[in-house]
Amino acid sequence: MGKSDLASKRWLQDRHRYADLFNGVVFGGRQIIRPEELESISGEADVILTDKDGKEKKIQRYRDIVMKWKREINLAVFACESQQMVHYAMPVRIMLYDGLSYIEQMNQIWKNHEKAESNKNIEREEWLSRFCKEDRLLPVISIIFYYGSGAWNAAVSLHDMLKLPEEMEERKLLEEYIPNYWINLLDAGNVEHIERFQTDLQVLFKMLKYRGEKEKLTHFVTEHSEYFRNIDRETFLAFGEFLQAGKLWNKIVPQDSQDGGKIDMCKALQDLYDEGIERGIERGIEQGIEQGIEQGIEQGIKQKICEQVKKKLARGKTVAVIADELEESEEKIQEVIKRIKEEKQE
Repeated sequence: MGKSDLASKRWLQDRHRYADLFNGVVFGGRQIIRPEELESISGEADVILTDKDGKEKKIQRYRDIVMKWKREINLAVFACESQQMVHYAMPVRIMLYDGLSYIEQMNQIWKNHEKAESNKNIEREEWLSRFCKEDRLLPVISIIFYYGSGAWNAAVSLHDMLKLPEEMEERKLLEEYIPNYWINLLDAGNVEHIERFQTDLQVLFKMLKYRGEKEKLTHFVTEHSEYFRNIDRETFLAFGEFLQAGKLWNKIVPQDSQDGGKIDMCKALQDLYDEGIERGIERGIEQGIEQGIEQGIEQGIKQKICEQVKKKLARGKTVAVIADELEESEEKIQEVIKRIKEEKQE
């Protein structure tokens, strides 16, 4: 897991939220998956492929959150990719991840065959395939949990990524023979059926609709103060990441929350805005001072040139000579002389 989105992943891997996420997306809100039926498994896919010359190549990938759905038997593998930025090659990326998950399953099934006493009954074709005709794989379902501030403007299927011109007559014909691969995209800031979710995922999806709108977000948090005035540290840090509040958010975390204390997000949100305003004022003062210094220096330089030009004019020197001695253009010296004359008239 990358540090930048660690908080969101920790928050999403709670079994109640994870079950709610897949129930909402896959089963339309029906409570099919129970939290206690989920088992965390490693997101690391490490597969060694051997070519016809016997050379081995290792392929290793890391998934964000992976859980196995178990009842009396294993039913499926659920994977979630937490994504803050748009990924323009996501269909291929997920196709690779899912493919590696299936290869891992096949390898494990074959290892079990090799250990079993009944492996003598394995047919020649099954040995070549390293997979028996009665063997079955667990379906792998991946969800892209996208919480970026902009709209997802990338491909959602493999066909979207293919270089096939729209006007090409044979396009539809070719697509019939090119297997497609769709991604299951959940845009957290634009969820249509929020009522399908039962946990505080519902609160998150509603909150993200007001991201970037200070007054509306503050109003929403205040309106749901019963929830927001008593959240844990993990939720607070995750919400800061989902809102893309930046480093300031982590700095206003109460110290006592590290020991299990609850956080009042209503107050924290106001503190964040106050801190931002204060920093803006400080920066404005700094810029004003810098600007004043620059203007003072510039004014001083102009005054010094005026004095030098006055002295040289009094000695009878021409504009060309003065310009040469002061290493300035004749046009600039003419402007200075004009300014001197205007000052005398005043």
